[in-house]
Amino acid sequence: MKRSTKSTDKRLAEKLARQFEDESRAKRTAAQARRILASIYKDLAGEELATTTVRDFMNGFVARKEPEVSKATHDYYTGHAKRFLEWLGQRADSDLADITKQDLTGYRNFVATKTGARTVNNSLKAIRTFFTAAKKDGFIADNPATDVDTVRDRSESNRRPFTLPELQSLMAVAGEEWRSMIRFGFYTGQRLGDIATLTWQNIDTAKNEIRLTTRKTGRRQALPLPSALIAHIGTMKVGEDAKAPLHPTAFAIIQKGRAGPLSKSFGDLLEAAGLRIPTTADKGNARAKYDLSFHSLRHTATSILKEAGIPQSVVMDFIGHDSADVSAGYTHTGREALEKAANAFPTI
Repeated sequence: MKRSTKSTDKRLAEKLARQFEDESRAKRTAAQARRILASIYKDLAGEELATTTVRDFMNGFVARKEPEVSKATHDYYTGHAKRFLEWLGQRADSDLADITKQDLTGYRNFVATKTGARTVNNSLKAIRTFFTAAKKDGFIADNPATDVDTVRDRSESNRRPFTLPELQSLMAVAGEEWRSMIRFGFYTGQRLGDIATLTWQNIDTAKNEIRLTTRKTGRRQALPLPSALIAHIGTMKVGEDAKAPLHPTAFAIIQKGRAGPLSKSFGDLLEAAGLRIPTTADKGNARAKYDLSFHSLRHTATSILKEAGIPQSVVMDFIGHDSADVSAGYTHTGREALEKAANAFPTI
């Protein structure tokens, strides 16, 4: 191979070249080779080659991201970093550059023994983000996670929308706050976490509009309120504080972290309404899969709008689905079309 030492000093150049050649012929380990190259880099550049341990980089990444992202996203990074470091054990304190594609494939396969394909691929996505940042920061030359393949979910998805009789059964067993959250989920198609964190400042009663920024995608939504939801909001107690939550109990749970406890509570409602049969996960610690969940309200809203003949682009803008066909940055659905979509919902 021919490589320049980038030195104009002939004596120094020859010294560096001899050192590199001698060490290359010695068939050193990868770690030894990196130390040799780091030494050569210091001679050339006059500064240390940037290095970091896996633990220091991931903890630093998580700390750096805290003021940049939402709490949910920060918790996402924190959780995945913690699990990966625990899996590495003592190797977490080794050089970040020592981590290989084989290591990350091993971690992926380990996670696959504990949970389902969706969670496995979500973990792999987080790991890729970490190593992409490490490459950008100059700690590694190549991202070892790039070529680690995702796993295929071989189980068929059985998630479905609610029928109106099922929703009525659910409302019959739900308490006041859950009935309100079900209505908001049904009439807006928004996710559980977004419904739970709504405050009175998200509601514009003058324009009969709900405005929010989704926690998962950061998408800004401005949705006309269906008449049935307007009527429901009129029955709710409005305090003097605009930042007060619409659903205080759910809001307090979300502020502590993830929406898991709320999902479980909703599952208990489904069982009480006879809409969910208790089962156990059939694979390690993987979650049991059910055909109905709070997310099914999102499917229900989508189905109702499509069955009402609302154009696909309007449905996607109303529900908040991202697509290559509809870009929120360049395409905006008219208010009239959104109002027509809002008025397509039946009363529950």
